Amino acid sequence: MRARHLITLLLALGACKLGPNYERPEVPTPETWNDSLARDTAPPDTTFADLPWWRVFQDTTLQQLVRTALEQNPDLQIAAERVTEAEARLRITRAELYPWLNAGAGANRDEFGDLTSDVISAGVGASWQLDLFGRVRRASERDRALLLATDEARRGVVLALVSAVATAYVEVRTSDLQLEIARRTAESRRQYMDLAKQRFDGGVTSEIDYRQAQTQYEEARTAVINLQEQVARQENALSVLLGRAPGVVPRGRTLETQPLPASVPAGLPSALLERRPDLRAAEASLHAVTADVGVAKALLFPNISLTGFLGFASRELTGVFSGEGSAWGAGASLVQPLFEGGRLRANVKVSESRMRQGVSAYRGAVLRALQETENALVAVRLAGDRTASLDSQVVYNTITLRLAETRYEGGVAPFLEVLDAQRSLFNSELSAADSRRQRLLAYVNLYRALGGGWQQDSTSATPPQ
Repeated sequence: MRARHLITLLLALGACKLGPNYERPEVPTPETWNDSLARDTAPPDTTFADLPWWRVFQDTTLQQLVRTALEQNPDLQIAAERVTEAEARLRITRAELYPWLNAGAGANRDEFGDLTSDVISAGVGASWQLDLFGRVRRASERDRALLLATDEARRGVVLALVSAVATAYVEVRTSDLQLEIARRTAESRRQYMDLAKQRFDGGVTSEIDYRQAQTQYEEARTAVINLQEQVARQENALSVLLGRAPGVVPRGRTLETQPLPASVPAGLPSALLERRPDLRAAEASLHAVTADVGVAKALLFPNISLTGFLGFASRELTGVFSGEGSAWGAGASLVQPLFEGGRLRANVKVSESRMRQGVSAYRGAVLRALQETENALVAVRLAGDRTASLDSQVVYNTITLRLAETRYEGGVAPFLEVLDAQRSLFNSELSAADSRRQRLLAYVNLYRALGGGWQQDSTSATPPQ
C-alpha cells in the first residue's frame, strides 16, 4: 500500500512543471492600414506577401541571381548551420529525461598487510535523474523555442537576402541607365563645344562662350567617370551577395522595362505576426526566456537520482560470468540546496527580468514592423506620381534646351541660357532614372515588410515547376 502511494506521489510530481506557461502577449494592432493604398486595392484577406519571390521579380536574370545567392551566400549557410546546431542542443537536453546505461569491466587488487584480495567485475550500470519539478522539461521547452527562433531567423535571412539581391540588381541597372544618360550628354556637349569653338574662331562669339562649353563638357565626362566607378562598386557588392568573388554581373531587362506588380494588397495588420520571420523569431525567443523561469525555479527544489548495477564479480577471471559471481546494487540520492548565498533565488529574478525584457522586445518588434509596412505602402502609392512628374520635367527641359539653342544661334540670347538649360535637362534625366529606382525598390521594400514569401516553398532556391 505504501509503495503504491509512493508511486502515485512520484507520478503526480512528475507531471508538475514550475514556472509560467507561455502565452502570446497582447499587442494592440490596428484593424486596417492607415494608408489608403491598402484599403483600396483588395479585400483584407489577400496579401501581396502570398506571392513567392519568383513571381514578384519576373526578370529572368534577376531570378537566376537570387537562386545563386540562395545556394551560395555564406550568411545563409551559417544560418542553416545554426538550425542544425539548435536541433542538436535540443536532443542533448531531451536526453536528460531518460536513464543512462553504462557497460563496464574492471580488475582490482587490494592488499592489507599479509592479505591480498583480487576482484574482477563486469556488468551494466544505470542512473536516472528524476525530473519531478520539470527542470528538464522546461529546458526542453526552452530549446524547442530556441530551435524555432533559429529556424525563423534562417527564413528571415532568406527574405533579407532575396530583397538585398533585388535591391542591388536595381541599383546596378539604375547606374547603367544614368551612365548611358551621362555618356549621351557628354557626346552632345562635345558637339556643342566644337560648335562654340567654330563660332569663336570665326569671330562670331567671344572666347568665354567656348570656355564655358568646355567646362560643361568636362562636367559630363566627370559624371561618366563617377558612374563607371559606381557601377563597378555595385557589381562587386552584388557579387559578394551571390557568394562569389567580386566581378561583372549579368544584365537582364533595362530599368525602364522592369515589370511592376498589377496590385499590392497588404492584408490585415495582425497577419504580420504570423508572416514576418523576425516577429515569429521574437515570439519564439520570448517563449524560450519564459521557459527559463521554470528552469531557474526548479533548481530551488530537491534533485533526486536513482542508480543501479547488475553484473558479475569474482576473485578469478574464470568465475566472473558464473551464476555464483552475480552481483547487483541499487541506490537513491536526494540533494536539497540549503545555503548558496542567494544565488539560486537571484537566478530566478534574472530569468523573470529577461522574460519581461522579452515581452517589451516583442512589442517593440511588432510596432517597428507596422511602421515599416506603413512607410512602404506610402512609398508605393506615391512612387508612380513622382516618376510621372520627373518624366514631365525631362520633356519640358528638352524643349527649353532646344529653344535656348535656337535663340543663342539666332543671336537673341546669351550662352548662359543654353548652359542653364543643359544643366537642368541633365539633372532631370538623372532624377527621372533615380525615381524609377525608387519605384522598383518601393515594391521590394513592401514585399519584405509584409514578410513576403512566408510559405515554406518560397524559401527554396529552386521554384516549383
